[in-house]
Amino acid sequence: MTTELTYVVITPYSLVKSRTGNIIARLMSFSGCNLIGVRMMRPSDEFVDEYIKRLRNLGIDSKLQKTLVDYIDQNLRQNNILGQPNRCLFLLFEGENAVDRIYEVVGELTTETESEAIRGTIRGTYCDYITTSDGMVRYFEPAVLVPTNINYAKNVLELFALLGFNDSGIYEECAEGETTMVILKPDNFFKHSVRPGNMIDMFAKTGLRIVGARMIRMSAAQGEKFYGFMRDMFRRKHKDLIADKIKEGIDSLFGFQIAAEEYKAMAGVISEKNAQYEFSQIVKYMTGMDPMTVLPEDRNKPGKHQALALLYRGLSAVGKIRDRLGVTDPTKAAEGTIRSDFGQNILQNAAHASDSVQRAIHERKIIGLYDDAGDDCKQIIMDWLKGRHYKN
Repeated sequence: MTTELTYVVITPYSLVKSRTGNIIARLMSFSGCNLIGVRMMRPSDEFVDEYIKRLRNLGIDSKLQKTLVDYIDQNLRQNNILGQPNRCLFLLFEGENAVDRIYEVVGELTTETESEAIRGTIRGTYCDYITTSDGMVRYFEPAVLVPTNINYAKNVLELFALLGFNDSGIYEECAEGETTMVILKPDNFFKHSVRPGNMIDMFAKTGLRIVGARMIRMSAAQGEKFYGFMRDMFRRKHKDLIADKIKEGIDSLFGFQIAAEEYKAMAGVISEKNAQYEFSQIVKYMTGMDPMTVLPEDRNKPGKHQALALLYRGLSAVGKIRDRLGVTDPTKAAEGTIRSDFGQNILQNAAHASDSVQRAIHERKIIGLYDDAGDDCKQIIMDWLKGRHYKN
């Protein structure tokens, strides 16, 4: 089998209808392919014109080609028939025979009378292709846009790299309110699973809009900066507990008494080591690199673990997201929250959410999802077209 790169574009209508989570869940769990890039985009007219031109040259069935071209022409432009922001979510997948596998999960484009052929697929659930008795298209919404063969994939991926990502990839003007950040943590990506998609679906119940997205691999340096405040927290929070443990452990070993102040002095030394250890475990989990042992020359290299960062925007976004997420400890999180359903322990607790707008800005700057969403997808495509495959 051949390792291939393919893409899925979640259409503006699917985003508006909050179908994103379920679509991602199916793609990640059923295709067997790895999600390696995510970016929001708003196609320019130049991109749409070239996209249509390439579709016409790909030899697609003439009836289907006209339907697709008309849809792209009317819906993907900034001035579109919906009168709404033309936000799309672009996903990159890599894997053996990825084009066919993703297409199988997405399903063919068929008319209403032929829909039995795609039951259980993404399009079987979310696509509408309704024609009149004389074959005229009355309504068409494909749910997602995908290539149908490897040549199609290569041709259009090249276009995305050239023209698809020329803006910031962050669209905070699309909604009023405040912007907060969520990170779906690494254990959600250790295997092919519905978990990331299902969590996105649960966040969608807040009514907030996704206005930015990026797959991230935190470096050790980024991880230390992101979670640096927790070192002091561990130091303060655990000092008295450590003093009690020391007293419990050595109180009966000696024939003399040790004063409480002396236990606190011993705890001061150990709490520092404990704080560093606890802190390093968080950074190691998020990055896949131990900050206590990583070489200086490797501190700024991308980590071994990947995660998905999402920007949500709307009224009271910080509070709504944190309420949906649940408290830090999954065992204490309310039923129906994300951490209650998907968290394993205090460390592997499904997702991170910023606790204030100011904190969100600080965290966004660290991971590179502030002024723009980065050029990760563009670089992956260009490397792949040159024969350099992504290393998961």
